[in-house]
Amino acid sequence: IEPRVHLEPDPSFHGHFNVLRGYVAPLDAAGVKIVGDYVDNYLHGLPSEFGILNLFDPRTGTPRAILDATVITDMRTGAVTAIGAKHLAKKTSKVLGHIGARGTAYWNVRLLDHLFDFDEIRVHSRRSESRDAFAAKLSADLG
Repeated sequence: IEPRVHLEPDPSFHGHFNVLRGYVAPLDAAGVKIVGDYVDNYLHGLPSEFGILNLFDPRTGTPRAILDATVITDMRTGAVTAIGAKHLAKKTSKVLGHIGARGTAYWNVRLLDHLFDFDEIRVHSRRSESRDAFAAKLSADLG
């Protein structure tokens, strides 16, 4: 896997793009994923992160698919968080503290809750609106 490329069009936009590339031989696919992360998008009623994934035939360069990668990115990041915690966190942890309530936060907490028997989940966010909406969604989904 090659390192990601970071593109910040203009610092005043408060956002950037990550460009990730890869080739998966067993799937016979090459791909390019572009993820935009714009922290002020809530001011426009938009999510902070959007992504697109382009898949290609590695032998000919023929496009195979163009996919919305927003949810894929959120789930993948949550899975990596959970894998790390599975191997590094105390198995008896009862309180989860999570900083941030946007983008990948949902899958981070959802998958960690699947691995651990938490008594309490604490979430911090700079914006009470996003924290409250996040807490309501988690409460509905996790019970």
